[in-house]
Amino acid sequence: MKRAIILVFVLGLLRLSSAEALAYTIHYSSAGAIKSPQLLTSLFQNVPIADFSLNVISSSTILSAPHLSGTQTDRDFSYNQYDSGRVLTSCVLEVGNLFGINTPTAFSSLNPSVATIDQKGVATYVSDGSANFRVKVGNITKNASCPFSITNNTVLTVFNSFAPSSLAQVITDEMNSRIQGLSPSATTENIYSSLDDVNHSYIRNTSVFTGSVDLTSIPVYSSSSHTSFNGVLVAPDILIQANHAHSSGTMYFVANDNTTISRTVVGGTRIGDTDIWVSRLNSPLPSSITPAKVLKNGSLGIFALGTYQSLVSEGDKITSNAISKGTLPAVFSNQFRSLKIGSVNALYNLFTIVYVPGGDQTHQLPTSSLRYLPWYSEPISGDSGSPGFMIVNGQLVALGTWYTSIALSDILANITAINAGISSLGSGYSLTQIDLSAYPTY
Repeated sequence: MKRAIILVFVLGLLRLSSAEALAYTIHYSSAGAIKSPQLLTSLFQNVPIADFSLNVISSSTILSAPHLSGTQTDRDFSYNQYDSGRVLTSCVLEVGNLFGINTPTAFSSLNPSVATIDQKGVATYVSDGSANFRVKVGNITKNASCPFSITNNTVLTVFNSFAPSSLAQVITDEMNSRIQGLSPSATTENIYSSLDDVNHSYIRNTSVFTGSVDLTSIPVYSSSSHTSFNGVLVAPDILIQANHAHSSGTMYFVANDNTTISRTVVGGTRIGDTDIWVSRLNSPLPSSITPAKVLKNGSLGIFALGTYQSLVSEGDKITSNAISKGTLPAVFSNQFRSLKIGSVNALYNLFTIVYVPGGDQTHQLPTSSLRYLPWYSEPISGDSGSPGFMIVNGQLVALGTWYTSIALSDILANITAINAGISSLGSGYSLTQIDLSAYPTY
């Protein structure tokens, strides 16, 4: 009988003996499963609910893995392989309401002989087969389906550790060191210890968990919208914002010495049909305000507007093959001008989908450590346009701005178009890509 193979990279969470019976679940978003992405609300939108997002999250529950066949290595990670595993395949349905409006949700199974479903969207295996589900929010109904099976004699590949000095190890170690000995609170998460949006006087919080990382690329305030979801500075006179929630008027930035510097938006352009909006300022900001860098063009695969794409890597350093088929920590901001930690996933090369850390049973993926879970907070209405980053060697690397409650807009996939947009606005600058030459190339 031919054995099935399932790759399960659980980052640092599992310690298995050769005879140990298991019962844990790995959730992952199915390619192409995200439908009707929900835009987070902003002051620019005041419309009633018209749709909701429906995400089918596949689950591979390892019921047993009795025979250990040794440790192997693959690029940036090592893993343990288990033979004769028994795996349950099922799914969870996750609903997000457009504009964050909460309305009652009803789940029902159209194939109860294959799987049932509770009112939290968690499906329960009954027998092998494909089950169809119906989800209703208000007067809108959508259908979704996923396979259910129990497979025996499966080869299980379980994450063990990152390769020393690999990019994956560096990113993870850096985040772990920054939160070591800290607990999430206003003291450790707020970017500012004092905010005065009337007089535009701001004092930076020196106790924020990111420590010495330069956060000056994140604007503090916009006069046009009277909000703080102002995107991210990526060149001295260029901001990347959310198309559905971009600002105009005067933008305020705060240097590390707490000097407030303002500039006026004089033009802007949307990048294709994405949620990326490029704004040009009336003059370049001084060197005390440091633009964020971006990842190397083509170093990731991406999620964009409900479709999955692949890009050829410039030296395979960050793709799922290079780093791991798992998750890495990322930092994101919100309308309250605080910083949170989420997980970005290398399993499908998606570093614009931000997951709940720790493999929560009703959310997506396991992360490198449950230690990030207390630092996570789900984006809510009003967070649109706040930026998300990775931290690499003390530098902010911009991934995008909040587009839906789980997705950032995708800077990396649109570098060429963004640079063209910058040029069309009359700026002489372009995006700066972070140097990853020190890390292994595969």
